[in-house]
Parts: sequence; structure tokens; C-alpha cells
Amino acid sequence: MKTPLVAAVLASLVLQAAPADAQTAIAIGELRLGNLNCNQSPQYTFAGTAGQWIVIHVTETADFGGNCNGACCCYDVDLLVTSPSGAALGSVVTPTTNNVCGSSGLNRAVLGPFLLNETGDHLIRLKDKTNKGQGSFALFLQSSDLPQGNLAVASGSATLLPLATSGAVETLTFSAVQGDRILGLMSPLTGSVDPRLALYQPDGLALALPSSGLVDVIAPADGNYTLLAYSAVAEQGSYQVDLDVDSGTPPQVLYPGTGEDLTLSMGVNSTVGQFPDQQSATAGDLLTLELDSPQGAFLQAPYVMVAQFFPTGSPPIGFAPGLQFDFAGPSPPFILIDGLPGPLGTPVIPFGGLTQAYVIPPGLAGNSVMLQGISLSSAPANGGFASTHGHEVRFL
Repeated sequence: MKTPLVAAVLASLVLQAAPADAQTAIAIGELRLGNLNCNQSPQYTFAGTAGQWIVIHVTETADFGGNCNGACCCYDVDLLVTSPSGAALGSVVTPTTNNVCGSSGLNRAVLGPFLLNETGDHLIRLKDKTNKGQGSFALFLQSSDLPQGNLAVASGSATLLPLATSGAVETLTFSAVQGDRILGLMSPLTGSVDPRLALYQPDGLALALPSSGLVDVIAPADGNYTLLAYSAVAEQGSYQVDLDVDSGTPPQVLYPGTGEDLTLSMGVNSTVGQFPDQQSATAGDLLTLELDSPQGAFLQAPYVMVAQFFPTGSPPIGFAPGLQFDFAGPSPPFILIDGLPGPLGTPVIPFGGLTQAYVIPPGLAGNSVMLQGISLSSAPANGGFASTHGHEVRFL
């Protein structure tokens, strides 16, 4: 038989433990903050409709220096989503790190877009991957085809936005018609914002996966598009999003590649972009290149970046369809960025793209360089390689 004191203590313990696995409602378009302490598994429920596309962000915002169930400090959030009937819809784990207790090593993970096949209350469950770490997190839920809590913007707009909460995501929506060129740019203003933009087409599927603050694509269909803007992990500050939706003929490609999901963006003393693909530079200028696969077809695929010098006005004649190099030219092509196998394995195109920058040396005036990214795998349509369209830098 329990004494009143024992009963009171037990009741207190139950009340203290209950929030660990208690279910909290989260709405589409909402950000929720929470703590993941030792042996806890926070749960969130949201109302979803069959046929709806969902995107979830989970961000580690602080590492509490956990030492749960063993001497290990490794805070990595494990997220699972289940349907009303209990079927697993998807899971994701923040990139694994073995953190120094209480220090940095924070990460963000994105799940989706994934399709709901039932209508009703869906469950999001969070836990530490190994049940040994602990920390705080930010959980963001959005529908990529039926967004809520969004800010409607128009072409030509410049939207100033604060990022006062670590892990926050801003949802911007706009309309476009098939064939429009969509150009979005996210620029940091204050703090330590590390720009990321992700674009979703009207049917909810990803059109451009998170890049370093730049989206430059052609609209595949008429309708409303969803743009998610956020910082890489838990940074704070403020930023500006500029949007231009240009109707008419897409930019002319001067040096075609294979026309697949592999892009090379270029900038001279400026933000990179796929166009213009012919730019000028002088000694001392900063040339920035970014190789990416916006829709993910060639992420984690092997790659090389090839270059060839030539007299300005006499570009090389490609020796094969999709390749803009000529082995018979006065200067042979060479590998600018070596993606060949090495002691640590084969380099691959990372999530968010690969960026490389160069300071233009003196002595190149009157010449140009052709640049082209190539992915080597069996995934391309020709079964051997995919290539970006070529970019020319003219040296003045």
C-alpha cells in the first residue's frame, strides 16, 4: 500500500516524464522548437490530406553535450513520419557527427517532398540516433503543393526578411507560366546567414534542390511555385530575396551540353548564374564556378571539370555531341577540377553543388577559356556521361 508521500512522488515523476513522448500538434507552415533530452522521443501530429506533398526540415540548434546511456557525445536527430494507419512514409537523420560535448557540429536534414496516401492525423517522431546525445531542435513542416503561412511575392520584388530563430524557414509563393525563366537570389544582409533556396513546382515536386542562394530554372508548367528560403543550419541574421520571372524565349545556349540535370554556373566578381554563359575577365578578377545537379539526378555521381584555352573568337569545335573540346586545337584540353579516384575514393557532386573560385592571373589577354562540367556514370541518356553547357571566359 502506497503512503501519501510515495503516491505524491510517483505522481510527480509521471508528470515530469509525460512530455517526453506526448503528442504536440503542428500545423502546415509552422515552426516548432523543442528539446531532445536523454531517452526522450518527442512526437508531433499534423492533419494531412491524401495526395498532398510534404516537406519537413529538422535542424539541430544546440548540442547539450549529452552523455546518455554510455560515454558518447554525438547528437544526431532521427526523424520518422507515419501515416494515420501507422505505415512509415519516410525517415531522415541529420548528418552524423561525433561532437565534442557541448560544442559545435550542428546539422540540418530535409525530408521530402513525399506524398501522403491517407487523410487524417499523421505522426512525426524524433529521437537521438544512438540514444546517447541530447540537444535542442527546430522542426518545420510545409506542403510543397498546398503551402500555408506563405508570403505571396511578384516578379521584380525584393523581399527583406529577418532570421531571428535558428532553423526557421520562410515560404514564398509566386506564379509563372511554362517557359518562363525563374531567377531567385537570396543575399545575406546581417548576421551569419548562409543562404539556401529550394524551389518546388505546382505539382509539389522539387524543381531546384537547395543551392547556395541562387535558383535559375525554366518553368515546366503554368501555376503557383513555392520557394523555401533558409540558412544552412542554425545561423541568424537577416537577408533579402530577389525574384524575377521573365516571359519569352529562354536564353540562348552558345555551347550546348547533353541537356540533362547537370548545370555549371559562373560569375566574375559577382553571384554565379547559368547565364550569361559568355563573360569577360581581367587579371585580378575573381572567377567563381558552381557545378550542381538541381533535381538530384547526378548528386553523389563522379565528375570532372574540363577546360581549354583558345584565341578569342575561335572557339573549339566539339569532337563529340555534348562536348565542347577540340584535341586538334592549338592548346589541348585539361582537367581543371580533378574528380578522379584517389586514396579516399572517388569525389562526387555534393548536396548543394560544388563551388570553386580562381583569381585570374596576368598574361591571358586576347585569349578565352572554355569550361564544362562532366558527370561520368551510366545514368545519363547516352549511358556514359552527362555534360553541362559550355561557358566561355574572355580575357581582356
